[in-house]
Amino acid sequence: RADCVGFAEKAVGQHQLRFDAAKPPFAALKPGQYALVVEAVREVGGRELLRIPFDWPVTASRHLDAKGEHELGLVKLDLNP
Repeated sequence: RADCVGFAEKAVGQHQLRFDAAKPPFAALKPGQYALVVEAVREVGGRELLRIPFDWPVTASRHLDAKGEHELGLVKLDLNP
């Protein structure tokens, strides 16, 4: 989890995040298998966790997604070299 980038307490709705592979913490990632993990937890109620696995470094454009069942909608991951 040392390479984890967290964003706590986002409001309900759509969110777009962009990261530059040449900047920390991504510039220091070793080649391997990783996963985008998105978790929704309500103070009282449901919890849902989605994982989208991918290989690093990115060598070709890929569009991956996962759909939640209760707490999360569609989560998209676009990877570009």
